[in-house]
Amino acid sequence: MPVLPRFLAWAAVGVLFMVGCIAPVGFLIWLPAAVLAGLLVTLKVRSPRYFFAFVGGLGVTLMTLGLINGTYVLMLLFGSVLVAGGIVFFAAFGPRTSHADPP
Repeated sequence: MPVLPRFLAWAAVGVLFMVGCIAPVGFLIWLPAAVLAGLLVTLKVRSPRYFFAFVGGLGVTLMTLGLINGTYVLMLLFGSVLVAGGIVFFAAFGPRTSHADPP
């Protein structure tokens, strides 16, 4: 499976999780986030670097909140930092070396 769909899937988990935290019907939105995360773990898309994709999803949600409600305009800044940090740190860890030669 290519990296982009995996990244986007974990970012979707982050979006659903954050919507679950800030939406009035939050408990109902956490369920799809948990199901999708469980499905991704079952499909073995569970590298620790995908945590940064999850953080990017949180940032996208905060940026959307800042755009929708002017009271939370500071969330645009915080969300953009999370999105940029998630992408940069995901790229910084690079591809996993599962068959590295011993020293």
